[in-house]
Amino acid sequence: MMPCDASQEIQHVCKCAVQRNSYQLSVSARRQSFEAWRQLVETLLTGCPADLLTGELRQNVIFELLQDLLDKVSITLLNLRLSYTPCA
Repeated sequence: MMPCDASQEIQHVCKCAVQRNSYQLSVSARRQSFEAWRQLVETLLTGCPADLLTGELRQNVIFELLQDLLDKVSITLLNLRLSYTPCA
């Protein structure tokens, strides 16, 4: 039988590992989501016939997409900071 301190330390290490794995999974899922979003935007801007997105309309679409992305990244970073509490 292990001493109480060693058992508690093992439990603490396991709890921290589970917490860190959960955080890493969340970060990975968000990274994959942003990569999918990037691919979608790339397809939209490169695959769309030139006569559908010309001049000012194209600039407006790009601006709105970048603004939406910035908003989402800002919210995601804030959520990640709030959700991660390192084990002591």
